[in-house]
Amino acid sequence: EMEEDIGDIFDDIVNLEHKFYMEGVNEGASDGKINGYNEGKLLGYRDGYEIGNEMGYYSGCLIGWDLLIDKHPTLFKSKRLKNQIRRLFLLIKEFEISPSNPQWETQLLRIRAKYKQLGLTLGCPQPYLQQIEEPETISISF
Repeated sequence: EMEEDIGDIFDDIVNLEHKFYMEGVNEGASDGKINGYNEGKLLGYRDGYEIGNEMGYYSGCLIGWDLLIDKHPTLFKSKRLKNQIRRLFLLIKEFEISPSNPQWETQLLRIRAKYKQLGLTLGCPQPYLQQIEEPETISISF
């Protein structure tokens, strides 16, 4: 009877290591899911912010170019420029990054190409320069 008790104790000791190992594996998997989710969320916010910033920049340039054409129509040879500006502005307005829009990357590349082409046609290319500030560093004070 005593030998059985000693055998059970040794079995418990051996199983204890395995038990703690499995607890560590389970906790690690759980923590990994949480950390992965949080990192993905931050990455999504950052990328969404950067793309939104880029679309805002393009929209501002389009508004400026449109006003310039209105004020100085003789400076620009093409009569189609106003239509090109309107079409590109519409593409930007309809652009949406969403799981329900699997074509968003293709649309983004199309907007970038059309913007670049329009800037070259106007003779005043305005390349978008990546933002300097990260969203976390922006502070608003009143």
